[in-house]
Amino acid sequence: MLILELPRFWTDLIGMLAGILVMSTFYMNCMVKLRCLAILSNIAFATYGLLLDLWPILVLHVLLLPINTLRLAQLRSARRA
Repeated sequence: MLILELPRFWTDLIGMLAGILVMSTFYMNCMVKLRCLAILSNIAFATYGLLLDLWPILVLHVLLLPINTLRLAQLRSARRA
């Protein structure tokens, strides 16, 4: 059961964006930038999973999102100290 009906083009575009964001994280030298891209990737993949009823993808990225957010907060607080 789809939550929201979007034309296939848009769901494919969201999936491609999510993949590009993940691929981009492998090129990052800075952990803060890596975590920011990972968070955006989690949001994009969770959206993709939700739109297409891909529950394993949705659950994985919903679980990874707070982990990446926490790690980003820890990095930022360590920089301030």
